[in-house]
Amino acid sequence: MIARQEQRAGEELFVDFPARRCPSSNCGLARSLHNLQSALDHLVWRPSEDHSGPNDADTATQFPIFWTGNGYQPHGINRIRRVGPGAAVVIGLLQPFHEQEPRGHSLLFVRKRDNGDKHRALAITAGAATATLTASTTRMAHAARSI
Repeated sequence: MIARQEQRAGEELFVDFPARRCPSSNCGLARSLHNLQSALDHLVWRPSEDHSGPNDADTATQFPIFWTGNGYQPHGINRIRRVGPGAAVVIGLLQPFHEQEPRGHSLLFVRKRDNGDKHRALAITAGAATATLTASTTRMAHAARSI
């Protein structure tokens, strides 16, 4: 990341994020796992809209993946609250916590890798991005005096 400040009729901040390449095998795996997680989420969205109708304000509906029943009861149930009872039972039966060794369940692998890539890696969607912030020093001084 490159950042610089220039003095001209105010303050300007330029930020540039140069493109980085990652090994194609890692990028492909991450993309595939994210697509799988998205497909699982769609498997919940469709029955939720069929059962409860469309709800653009809903941000909680998604395919729950939990390795403990204690975590699934409050949080997982909330994620499928809009699906019908039959779909809720099937989704519940697919949960890793039903297995003898839940931590090795493939759904947990998908969730862990997808969340890790999503929250720990910066996703570059273009070769470069530039942001410019221009602020008048006169306006800033006036704003500071009024605080």
